[in-house]
Amino acid sequence: MKNSLFVTWLAASTLIASFTAQATPLLLSDERLALIEAKQNANTEGWRYFISSVNDSIGKKPYNSGKFAASSALAFAVTGEQRYYDNALRLYQNVFLTTPNIGWKAYNDRNGFRTGGRWALLTFDWLKPAMPTDVRHEIEDTYAVWANFWLKHTDHMNDFKKLRLGDTDDVTSLADNLTLLGYTLAQSEKHQALGTQTLAVADRLFHEVILDRYMSNLMAGGVWAEGNDYSPQTQLHWVTNFLVNRENRDMTFETDYPLQSAKALRYMTLSGYSDVYRYGSGERVNNYSPIAADGRYNFVMGLYTLLSEEENAQWLLPWWQALMEKEGHVEGSIYTGIWRLLFEPLASDLNQLNVADEFLSPDETLYHAPGVGLVVARSGWEEDDSVLFMMNRRTRVDHEQRDALSLDFAYEGTWVTKEMTGYSGVSAQSIAHNTLLIENAEGGSSSPTGRAAGDPFYYAISDHPEVSVINAEAAPAYNMSGYFSTDYAEQVSRQVAFFKPGIVAVYDRVTTNPKRNRDLQRYKKNFSTDADGNYFRRVTLNQHLMGTPQRDYDAANALSYSSKDIDVHYAVAWPENAEVQLVDGKEKWADYPEYHSPKSQRNWMAQTRVKEQTADTEFVSFFAASSAPEIKQSEKCTKLGIGCIIQWNMLPAKAPEYEMLTEEKGNIVAGNAIGIAFDARDGDYVTIWNRNPNEPLEVVAFEVAKQGERLYTLSGLLPDQQYDVHFSSSKNLTTVQLNAAGDVDESSTENEQTLHTNAQGVLVFRR
Repeated sequence: MKNSLFVTWLAASTLIASFTAQATPLLLSDERLALIEAKQNANTEGWRYFISSVNDSIGKKPYNSGKFAASSALAFAVTGEQRYYDNALRLYQNVFLTTPNIGWKAYNDRNGFRTGGRWALLTFDWLKPAMPTDVRHEIEDTYAVWANFWLKHTDHMNDFKKLRLGDTDDVTSLADNLTLLGYTLAQSEKHQALGTQTLAVADRLFHEVILDRYMSNLMAGGVWAEGNDYSPQTQLHWVTNFLVNRENRDMTFETDYPLQSAKALRYMTLSGYSDVYRYGSGERVNNYSPIAADGRYNFVMGLYTLLSEEENAQWLLPWWQALMEKEGHVEGSIYTGIWRLLFEPLASDLNQLNVADEFLSPDETLYHAPGVGLVVARSGWEEDDSVLFMMNRRTRVDHEQRDALSLDFAYEGTWVTKEMTGYSGVSAQSIAHNTLLIENAEGGSSSPTGRAAGDPFYYAISDHPEVSVINAEAAPAYNMSGYFSTDYAEQVSRQVAFFKPGIVAVYDRVTTNPKRNRDLQRYKKNFSTDADGNYFRRVTLNQHLMGTPQRDYDAANALSYSSKDIDVHYAVAWPENAEVQLVDGKEKWADYPEYHSPKSQRNWMAQTRVKEQTADTEFVSFFAASSAPEIKQSEKCTKLGIGCIIQWNMLPAKAPEYEMLTEEKGNIVAGNAIGIAFDARDGDYVTIWNRNPNEPLEVVAFEVAKQGERLYTLSGLLPDQQYDVHFSSSKNLTTVQLNAAGDVDESSTENEQTLHTNAQGVLVFRR
């Protein structure tokens, strides 16, 4: 199995477990039944919520009758009370046994079977021991019809070629429901062979697609590719699939994917648990939502069952404790009642939870989910810490985040810059994201027309207590495959230095071949080139702002705004003549459906282009965020000299002073590099980037005008190598040069050091 993701099947000689008439009820192992009975005996909040909802449904026809049928069946399995059996069977017959021979009109409907199939099968399984033989056979006969239809739908005889594997929520739910369906039929007297066949196909889907294709590839790292609004609903199906195969079919899974999912969930939650990071398609999105939204509440309870006690203590329980403190239990759905009764641990009807301090603030602060290309860098885990998100990927499945190089940033739990999130439409276009737009066949997007030529990648992902470095390349994703394939992009790199907690500096470089424009000949109206056949593509730096921007000192390249209670400064420091154009999202998207462009997401945008026609475009930009005004102390002495009065002056947060370091300005003395130096409120920093990361730097020399202690960050060097660092105090010149021999000078002085790059080719030091 790829990426250390493999499954050990503990069934005898085949993937199919043997069944008996006394097979364990679905999801109701002896251990779980004992847990539920303990909740019942203690009359816990979770039990009261569940049983009161069930009691309210007796004699009624609720909107979600399928779920209430399952909840009543579960109540019967636990209590043995006849009234719950009668109510469950009545509701089942009203929904799933209304049409001759097939039972349920929606059995062959994609959405119907996906959302309703599990409730039919769970209800039947939990009622079956008390069900008359003729009723049981009638229902099993309808299941045989369902199974034959969905087996054909999977096209399993042709290796699933007609099954749309890009529809991940559909495939994942299908594998889950086919497992339930096969498990049920394999225990019947009439349809055992069909049940065994259905289970075999379900196992292939689970093994070949969900485990091998999704979890070890497209979703490696525990972040689902289809987007947050789909992620928990989809993942609940694989969680159920894991549980049924483990508990009812005696299979074990040696995989760390559940742990990856738990870590990813916590990493993607903002400091202070004020919101969660969203990507891809999402419905009814707000800038700040309950952390339990989008199904996370039910997902976490199911995931809890799959993790060890230590894993839960470290990654899930801190999140759950925050949920209980901030929002409490989710209410209003019998789905929640069922899941809570099945999976919530007794101790936590969790109100008494007390998580250890070492789990509230882990040592690690960087997470990489390689499947979707997501990197999350945190300054820490306290309420006033900051979180940076970068996603670098190409389109592969439905509703995923389509753009490479997208970048979001939150400071102290408050969004500084955040992309638009909606359901398809304009929210799926590049202009909705914090990325680079390069004139091409589809609005400047990476994955143009959904046909990226290759996979984007990261040059470096590096973490340090004071700075995180994330350097990425996306040229393969901007180039287009297909009949009008065009490899116009030669370099599309984004290099980021996150100086914790409040400064994010970004260097973007785009180089294109002006003669390669076949895609534009096909997709751009009135397209024409110059006399030499060249066309210089426009490049736009696109950035969403979480407040109403104001120009800083009437500067064309600098803005400031407030987002909730923080002050933000944004500037495009390079090129020197950059002009940042402001676009009011409320006006721009006023005529778009809110389904595609939620009103809460129509924020201001800053768009920057270079004035000249060029095949080599560079931007250096930065965000600087602070949460409180600057406090300045002054002393005012009396005329008599008797004493002084200390005054505290509250000043607006000041934009950091900066100096660009470039060859053109003469302060990059050696090496193909560019950089920026900050004199900021939180500290002084220098970052140097390699202009062409494909060719690591062996030497770079630069001058910084202002002297003083600084944190230096250099990336794009040779990995795992010794470099000699020389400081010339007279010229304030710093030279970093490869020590080819790898020797360490034992006589190093304050101005001479030998330092070692990390495995990512990054060097961080303070002087």
